[in-house]
Amino acid sequence: MKKITAVLILLVLWYFSGMFRQPAVMSLILCAVFVMLILFGLAIYQLFHIKISLPKAKIITYKNAENRIEFNVGNESRIPVNRFKVIFLSGYSGTKKRIKKKFNGAALGRNENDDNICEFFMIPPYCGLVDIELKKIKVYDNIALFSLSKKLKDHVQIFVLPVPKLMNISMPVFGGYDNMPMTDILSHKSGDDNTEIRQIREYRTGDLYRHIHHNYSARTDSLWTKEYRKENDFVFDILIDTSHEGALSIEYYDALYEILYSLIYTLIQNEMMLKVHWFERQLNGLRTFEVNNEREALEMMAALYVSDSSCSSQEFSGAAAVLDNVSMRVNTSLEWYFGGRMVYRFSVQDIEKQLAGLIFDLNVY
Repeated sequence: MKKITAVLILLVLWYFSGMFRQPAVMSLILCAVFVMLILFGLAIYQLFHIKISLPKAKIITYKNAENRIEFNVGNESRIPVNRFKVIFLSGYSGTKKRIKKKFNGAALGRNENDDNICEFFMIPPYCGLVDIELKKIKVYDNIALFSLSKKLKDHVQIFVLPVPKLMNISMPVFGGYDNMPMTDILSHKSGDDNTEIRQIREYRTGDLYRHIHHNYSARTDSLWTKEYRKENDFVFDILIDTSHEGALSIEYYDALYEILYSLIYTLIQNEMMLKVHWFERQLNGLRTFEVNNEREALEMMAALYVSDSSCSSQEFSGAAAVLDNVSMRVNTSLEWYFGGRMVYRFSVQDIEKQLAGLIFDLNVY
């Protein structure tokens, strides 16, 4: 709009200066036209010398937390870009809804700064995988009279995890239920034979001094201790039933991830060893992920997010037939089973209150 207005003004001035025979004014108009051509060429030059790139590393964050997404603006020219606009599209993987985000900024020239780090903020409302895609950049000349744009092709994925909730679960007494589908792990008793290390974790009050990992503690300037497997370690098999008819909303997937992550988090806090199984279309069968600590739980959730786990009931039943039995089962109807019996059916609306506020007694199952 600005350039159209400027051109119209110059045309009117040219017309009247020619009518009244004002060569000085006509010379000034020609100079203005020349300046406009320079500005237009400058915008073209800057457009082809500015580069936008998103971070390549995997971004992991938590639901409802404000996140700063940084991106790099590289200006390969010697002339600063006074103003540019970047357009992003963001949305959850597997859904069609996309939100447009705009960022306005400036970039110094190559001689002043090689890299210009810019940022925008987002608060993911659901758990899952968020795709952020660069769509277009628009560059303006020094007086914002001209603007030129070009398409961009770059994207980054953000893994949005639930905030882990420690569920109130009353676990069965070990050894008191021979019919439960668990696998007893024969390993070394803690403190007797220190050959089987489960994990290295931060020191807690009451840990034995001889279990401190001195080399790692010296490198990190904090106390870390070696945790050994116990004679009564058990493996819980957790099966994620992803079969469903029709499309599931993002709210349902969010609730499913909340249940699963809180359940796994609670079990590993109680020193349980886990094997998590789900259907993966690429394998045309079950994928198994061992989870013994919080880091592995995070990796498991990230792997689940990127898996194509959607399947029919028939496909899932055929794949799950390789398992004789499982300790626990969670399905897309938000039902949690233990030992073949349903423990609880969660609701989408009250999922966080139910996970944090209810008591689940597994001794009765």
